[in-house]
Order: sequence, then C-alpha cells, then structure tokens
Amino acid sequence: MRDIGVIQSLEQIRDRVKEQLLSVKEYRAFLAVQKAIDEISEVREIVTSLETVRDQVQDRLNGVREYRALL
Repeated sequence: MRDIGVIQSLEQIRDRVKEQLLSVKEYRAFLAVQKAIDEISEVREIVTSLETVRDQVQDRLNGVREYRALL
C-alpha cells in the first residue's frame, strides 16, 4: 500500500513539472517540432531538417531546471 502512495506522489510531482514546462517557450517549440516530425514521418528529407531543429531546441532546454528534472 505504501508503495502505491509513493508512486502516486511521484506521478503528481511529474505532472506539476510538466505543467510548469508548458510556460517555457522552448518546451512548447520542442513539442510542436516533435508533433510535426510524428505527422510527416514518411517524408524523410523534411524530417531530417526538423530533427536538427528539435535537437537545437533540446540543447536550449537542457538549461531549464524543470526539463532536467523530467529527465
């Protein structure tokens, strides 16, 4: 029973961190680029370009405390 409580507490913390991340413009950009990649996965040339952009945004996110907490 106690383990379930710990798991639920950790899930709540994760959810709060995700909510805070939504206020970070780089995180929203990361999500938008990832969504575009997912939607056009069959168009390899465009996906490659978007992956480069996503990686650049992710590099910037590494400086965001909440993002690092989710990792």
